[in-house]
Amino acid sequence: MGFMDRINKKGIYSDSITERIQSIQSEDLNLEELIDIARNDDAWQVRSAAYMRIGSEDYGYLEIAYNDGNSDNAISAVRNIKNVELLDEFSLKAKNAKARKVAVARIRNLRVLKEVALNDTDPTIRNIALSRVNDEKLYKESAIKDTDFNVGKFALSHITSLEDIYCIALNSKCKETRFIATELIENEDILERIAIKDEDVDVGIVAIDGIEDEKKLTNIALNSNCLNSRGLATDKVYNLKYLKEIAIANRNNDMAYIALDKIEDEDLLRDIALKADKVEYKSSIIKKIYDEEKLLEIGLNSDNNQIKEEIVDKIYDEDKLKELFIDNTDATLKSKIAEKIDDENVLYSLYDKNEDDSVKKILVEKIHNEDYLKEILKDSDNASIRKVIVNKITDIYTLNEIAKDDEVWQIRAIAYEKLGKIEPALEEILNNTNDSELFYDSYNEYKDLEVGISDFIENKKFFMDTLLIPYEKTLSYYQKLDDRYPLKELEDTSENKIELIKEREELCKKKIKEFKTNINKVSSEGKDKILYLALSQENYENHKVVVELTNDREILNKIARDENEFPRIKKLAQAKLEEIDDIIII
Repeated sequence: MGFMDRINKKGIYSDSITERIQSIQSEDLNLEELIDIARNDDAWQVRSAAYMRIGSEDYGYLEIAYNDGNSDNAISAVRNIKNVELLDEFSLKAKNAKARKVAVARIRNLRVLKEVALNDTDPTIRNIALSRVNDEKLYKESAIKDTDFNVGKFALSHITSLEDIYCIALNSKCKETRFIATELIENEDILERIAIKDEDVDVGIVAIDGIEDEKKLTNIALNSNCLNSRGLATDKVYNLKYLKEIAIANRNNDMAYIALDKIEDEDLLRDIALKADKVEYKSSIIKKIYDEEKLLEIGLNSDNNQIKEEIVDKIYDEDKLKELFIDNTDATLKSKIAEKIDDENVLYSLYDKNEDDSVKKILVEKIHNEDYLKEILKDSDNASIRKVIVNKITDIYTLNEIAKDDEVWQIRAIAYEKLGKIEPALEEILNNTNDSELFYDSYNEYKDLEVGISDFIENKKFFMDTLLIPYEKTLSYYQKLDDRYPLKELEDTSENKIELIKEREELCKKKIKEFKTNINKVSSEGKDKILYLALSQENYENHKVVVELTNDREILNKIARDENEFPRIKKLAQAKLEEIDDIIII
């Protein structure tokens, strides 16, 4: 007959735990039935009562210790158990930490105590277990495995073997334990291993603080798993050989810069720079080097233009600059080098017709030796280069050749002017511009002011705006003149064009004479006064150009105050005044 059948049969138990306990305590149950209840009832209170009834109080208390949610009851039960061996398993399995703590303090089983010392979830209980076992091997194992500082500290305090302390310092899972263990160590070989292996800077500080051997410190600086430890180790190194090794390795910027700050020997700095791969780091090295030979070597072995530019800034020897120029392909860098070279022999030797135009222009602009310039001119197919050269040379034969044969009319015009042949120069202009008459009149005026053909061509808008605006010689005005005196109806020869211009010169000269009368009064006071004349013309474009080209506050104030015909011009003048005021304030 089953257990529940028998209970139901007896009728002495109900679904109520309290009633079942009362039945156990009051009913006349046989031993077999009490044992059956103690082992199988689903309520620990009933099981405990059954154990108590049959005289097995320790098991009854054990049920309470395991299951009572009230810690005081559980603790009291643990203390009432007489058979301490029953607490061995309890010490390992009980969920109530307070009760487990009391149990561990009572047990004598060393195997259980060791297991508790290593595996219990509560560090206080682990410490109690450790304190009850006098086993240095256990202390070592606990100090290595335990993540709680108090347990590690307790274990360490009971260890006498230096080898065990070394092992703990190298392997403990608790950084505070490693820290205390490291403080106990004087052996530099072990301290070196700790400083390299440990990722915690506090442990690294203690280890490095105990090391004086610079070779060991260098090894730490190169290999430590803690970046800060590498820097701290480097800070204690002064031997140049080791500093060079650290700086070249450059595994970490902070560490490398610390080493670099201590190095002044330029041979060492050069060697470091040649092997450095980070631009910022190499730049810091270059700042410390002044020997141009060493700088040149770095520059010739670098493929970074920023580094090369910094080196060019520090080199003044023109032969070395020449080497850098030849070694490089970057046009910006070559231009920078060319700007620093003054020796015309060097400059000429660097000229190459296949070079970038911007570089060639700088070289030619710095060369004044006419023999060199003429040699360059022979092979130059670049108009801007030829123009620079023509402006510089004085050789009559060469200028005649250019005036006759150059394919660019502006260059021919400049050559004619330099030969004193103004008429052919003007002829070139007239044949090659849509504003023929405008150029003719403008140049007639400006040649008295020693304005050359080259400047005239490059600055025609300026000349047109400043000189001719007061007479409304805008493009539309000349289009009207062309309608009146159509050039296109004539035979297309330069002689006819020039003749026609001369015939019309009288018409233009009236206005030019009027202009010269006015300009002579103010010529000594500059362009702003000339522009002032333009304001007398009731023409929007005239007034706009005045505002754009002048910085004279008197003129701008007049426009801002009195300009009523063109409101936009008035606003432009006001804005220009504000802009000038801002600049003055700055």
